Amino acid sequence: ADAEKLKPVVKAKALGVTVNYPLPEQDACKSLTNGECPLDEGELVTYGLTMPVLKSYPKVSIHLTFSLVDENDNVHVCFELDAKVVDA
Repeated sequence: ADAEKLKPVVKAKALGVTVNYPLPEQDACKSLTNGECPLDEGELVTYGLTMPVLKSYPKVSIHLTFSLVDENDNVHVCFELDAKVVDA
């Protein structure tokens, strides 16, 4: 389906608890490195993602679920990955 707007939704699971991980930029259309909203069905675009990691975050393994959803909360892309928070 076409998408007029997109927003990122990130959930982080650590130590058996799942929490929302808010990103500073909630308008995913502003983070497209090619293309622009509205998007047509089947259109290929690239989304650039920067996730802030604060020093106060616990140094644990986490499971992240990332998706881009439209104004009707329809998921247009989704992926999951395992990560570990470490000191830089």
